[in-house]
Amino acid sequence: MKVIRTYLVFVAALLLGHVLFVWLIDARKDFATGVIRPLVMDSRSEKTILYTKAAAETPVTGILLGSSRTLTFQPADLEKETGLHCFNFAVQSAREPGFARCRIGSL
Repeated sequence: MKVIRTYLVFVAALLLGHVLFVWLIDARKDFATGVIRPLVMDSRSEKTILYTKAAAETPVTGILLGSSRTLTFQPADLEKETGLHCFNFAVQSAREPGFARCRIGSL
């Protein structure tokens, strides 16, 4: 019985260590720990950072949301036509739930 108990304690300790490691690393940003920054950022994270910087400089009054086809739109062309300060928030493989996770503020 002592061997089984030692084995179960060992497995539980390994499992707890693994869970703690995954929580700290948080590669997919599921737990919002922010302890370790991911080495590779997805395009949504990059666009969120760029949007935050652009909105801090000049208030953004128009946002282009879309997938890779929308990446070719130039915000300057839209600004000429509409007079609005636009930001192109298009990302690769865009889906509606993905934009909900971007945290781009109140639109």
